[in-house]
Amino acid sequence: MDKIKLLYTDIGRGHPFYLDGIVEELNRTGGIDSRHSKSTVFEHANGLSLKMWQLVRTLYIQGGKDNFISSIYKKIRKNNDYNKPSTSINILGKDLRKDFLYDMSPLLVAHPILVSILNGRKNIFYQHGELITPLEAVVGGAEKVFVPIKSAAEPFLKRYTTEQLIITGLCIEPSIVRMAADAYESRQKRLETETSLTGCFISSGAEPLSHLKIIISSLISHLQENGKAILFVKKDGMLEKRIEKSLSSLDIEFLQLSSLEFVPYDLPPLTIVQFSGRRDENRKTSHFFSKFDFLVSPSHERTNWAVGLGLPMFIADPPIGPFAPLNRQFLINSETGLPIDRKLDSNIFASLLKNMHISGKLKQMSENGWGKQPIDGFQNIVSFIKNIL
Repeated sequence: MDKIKLLYTDIGRGHPFYLDGIVEELNRTGGIDSRHSKSTVFEHANGLSLKMWQLVRTLYIQGGKDNFISSIYKKIRKNNDYNKPSTSINILGKDLRKDFLYDMSPLLVAHPILVSILNGRKNIFYQHGELITPLEAVVGGAEKVFVPIKSAAEPFLKRYTTEQLIITGLCIEPSIVRMAADAYESRQKRLETETSLTGCFISSGAEPLSHLKIIISSLISHLQENGKAILFVKKDGMLEKRIEKSLSSLDIEFLQLSSLEFVPYDLPPLTIVQFSGRRDENRKTSHFFSKFDFLVSPSHERTNWAVGLGLPMFIADPPIGPFAPLNRQFLINSETGLPIDRKLDSNIFASLLKNMHISGKLKQMSENGWGKQPIDGFQNIVSFIKNIL
């Protein structure tokens, strides 16, 4: 019996995260015989094609920062149309087409460029896990497209029939989905009282300086008003270095964790959790999720936490990339998130939070993000996969 193959771009966190969730659910429900294999484009590419993929990864990382290369990358990406043939796509796809184009095994991808490269291949399935759909994501050529909600599916009707679009529900980490109801109930009880709140503070993988400034100043504002926080930092990343520098001049009790082996029952005001990769990050955020009362983060894939799990979100501006501005607007429209930008000085974040807590607005934001959308997207995708194997 054929295995389903998962092909990663392994660039950034967003697209790979959605394949990770499918793998996690396959492993959870399928045991040893989960009938899948995974690889990245870097394992298949050689020569010029490999160098081109490495360049794309470098540009992607720089594209999330605040520099000259970022501005160039944004202009390039703004004009992306993966439905049109191009020299760059031909170079990127040279070795991938050799390995996959005539392989009839079911193949699952989560990036539009891979759909473009393998256009014409049978049994290719495209997962679009985001709540919103920018134009660059709408690429023809897949047999089926997985989308989380109806509004995200509508732009795909330009290139697909209704029967080819499978609405799955929100794609949220399976480990978090299993505790979501209990976590929501506990959070609501805390939001109904005057207890001090615990925030989750986390950056995107690119760690742009503008976001780090907002995250750190909001965090310190919250801690100085007797709040509690769990800050997630990439090992040797910019956020880790900057928070260490900021704390050196402040009298704030904190704990640094690089492992979940010895987590104390009572946490200090600030817990800094270090992670070393996507899987490690997901495992550690899942471990602490039930403690979160709100989230401070850029508007990327964790938008799902606000919209589907009732975790009020404060958005670190500015939105960077094609997905973030649309996610940001979705959060604002659904009244599950509020932006923190230059107009709202993050140094007074604690005052804003306190007023929202006392007035009940924070609790309402939580209620706005619970029970409105199904949150079993990964489970539904895996059910579909198992039916075709």
